[in-house]
Amino acid sequence: MSAESQSLDQKSLRYALGKHEDADGLACDCVGFANAAGGTILLGIEDDLKLWVGRLKELGVVNTRGKTKATEYFVEPEVLRTLEFQGETTLKGAERHRLRELILRDLEIYRKASISEIHGRVGKEIPGRKIRRELTDLVKAGGIGKDGNTRAAVYLWTK
Repeated sequence: MSAESQSLDQKSLRYALGKHEDADGLACDCVGFANAAGGTILLGIEDDLKLWVGRLKELGVVNTRGKTKATEYFVEPEVLRTLEFQGETTLKGAERHRLRELILRDLEIYRKASISEIHGRVGKEIPGRKIRRELTDLVKAGGIGKDGNTRAAVYLWTK
């Protein structure tokens, strides 16, 4: 079970350290990606780990969301309920539509905010790249406005 594709390859860290019988394979992959449209090589992905996570996925304990380098792994809520798990609730794995609504609600209240202000209010545990992606998509769709193109840019409620 591999998430590898034409633009993603997973390699053991032993390749990068030259401690693998096929360490030249890493250089070949780099050249191949450079000659194509580019790509990503994830180092430190051991085959044993891929098999282990794959087996958990087959058993229905772990599931995935996203593809290639954006793949997120999570434990199925039903498994947690069955085990009566008492962990903390977090926004880290929030679905995109929920994150989008949080951002829109924040801008509706504050009308004008930088990405760091929005990030701080909707949840620091959410990766910044997810916040940036949603803001970019909202601007492209015309749901919000943006003033500036640098790090000092602010996002605007336009409705």
